[in-house]
Amino acid sequence: MEFVHSDLDDLIVKRKGGGSIIDQRPLFSSNGDTNSQEYYIDIIGNHGENLIALLHDADLHILNPARNLVDKLHKTGKTGRLPTCIAGHPEEECVATGDSTGRVVVWRNLFQARPYTAVFHWHTLPVTEIAFSKSGGHMYTGGGECVLVKWTLANPQHKSFLPRLPAPIKHLTIAPDNLYVAVSTLDNERDVIIVNTEVTKIALNHDGTWMATVEERNDKISSIEVRLKFWIYDVKKQIFILNTSIELPHENGVNALHFQPNTTFDDGEWLAVTTGKDNKFKLWNLGKSSTVEREIKHWYCYGVGDYRNLATTDAGFSMDGSLLAIGFYSTLTIWIPETCELKSSLTHSQYNHPIIRIEFGKHEACHLVVVASQQHITVWNILTLAITWSVPLNVVSLTYDPKSMYMAAFTSDNSLYVFTPQNATPVYKKMCLIESTSFILAATFVPHLQEKRNPSFGQWQRKSQLFFLDSNQELLTLEPESEAAISLEILSNKGIIPLTAFSNFIATQTSSSKEQIIAQVHEHLGTSAKGMTEEIAIKISLNKLL
Repeated sequence: MEFVHSDLDDLIVKRKGGGSIIDQRPLFSSNGDTNSQEYYIDIIGNHGENLIALLHDADLHILNPARNLVDKLHKTGKTGRLPTCIAGHPEEECVATGDSTGRVVVWRNLFQARPYTAVFHWHTLPVTEIAFSKSGGHMYTGGGECVLVKWTLANPQHKSFLPRLPAPIKHLTIAPDNLYVAVSTLDNERDVIIVNTEVTKIALNHDGTWMATVEERNDKISSIEVRLKFWIYDVKKQIFILNTSIELPHENGVNALHFQPNTTFDDGEWLAVTTGKDNKFKLWNLGKSSTVEREIKHWYCYGVGDYRNLATTDAGFSMDGSLLAIGFYSTLTIWIPETCELKSSLTHSQYNHPIIRIEFGKHEACHLVVVASQQHITVWNILTLAITWSVPLNVVSLTYDPKSMYMAAFTSDNSLYVFTPQNATPVYKKMCLIESTSFILAATFVPHLQEKRNPSFGQWQRKSQLFFLDSNQELLTLEPESEAAISLEILSNKGIIPLTAFSNFIATQTSSSKEQIIAQVHEHLGTSAKGMTEEIAIKISLNKLL
């Protein structure tokens, strides 16, 4: 595809194939007017079927190369608004245009007679550049104000700014990993590299109707950017839609984000918790507010807590949601979430390393709390307020099976230990699970649709399957040989059997251990905890506020 000027300065689009011109089409004629020669062009992703957008004067042309350069023409409005830039959406049938009055117009449904448009207007000077984030969820704009503006495409009212750039913005580009925005300014003396916001935390509630995310940016130059967002799932559109956005929920950043597993509020008013680098934790509640037209729900902070100005680490709810555990450095604290009331604090002089993970036991182990650090795993009994057992272990990830009492701990040397909170003896242990050149990022148990009765499965694998993600972005799992053969059969027939996007992803990324997993049942988690509480003097600092 190429765009060429004729001798009369008419713009002609030509489509070539095999070195020959297949199609050519005149788009506009200058008629001798030199001011009309300027035009702006970009590619629209359109879900892989690229379109061409061309902006000239008050005309927006949408060309479809797959349909013999079919040209859909839209008028951008008043001729007094001169076009200044254009940007195609990387994924959708969507394009953004900028003009001399500072407006950015986002166009959708481009081949309809009346496309949907949304106006994003902050700039007072002409918009000089527009760039979409790699996923297309955000848009960046710049102009003569020397300010970079970041927009949330789903909500034109939500925007953030990076002011006081050295000169008016000339060009913008987004890094392939979406972490950086490069800004070229008009002085041509420097390129400003700006760190983009990054999603650092994500959580889903128990039925998947709500999602919470934390976005952070800290380039050590401008002020830190922290944003907590709550998203509601739209069943009809099959996507999450932004419901609430909270600026700076914690100063300097967020350490942990969790939903309450089962609400104890009336009318389904869900609860979430965050811990921050400001040494505080905050409780967030889904409340109702009334407008003239209708009653809407949004999230707000209803409780804040701290403990002796110690650094907060992780948090965790009990299985029924009635208790909340918060880590303050090496101290485990227990709270009542509805009233934000401290019930007890548990600490031990032997274990003074920062807590990195907290997980309540499930089902018959619901009275136990598993606390992990880079030095040990310790289990507290919240009924007796004493340590049940503890073993030295450098834990990097801890996850639980929602259908049973089993938990899985991954260590810094890429070992896996599966255990129950009642016993320090693991039910399964595997050393050097993956190559030493990579490491475990995260893990989760995925429940089976039906409990496995195959004897090749260990007891801990019968209700759920353990998946884990490594630093190579590979999703892995452990399987008996019999199941591995089934997975291979699915892979070989994937061109015949239609798979969902997720099942296709799982199938192509699954790695099988191809081993009998019941051979290592009686190993211990590092060293035995037997007699540990008898060998050392246990000193528990207990505060009760009844």
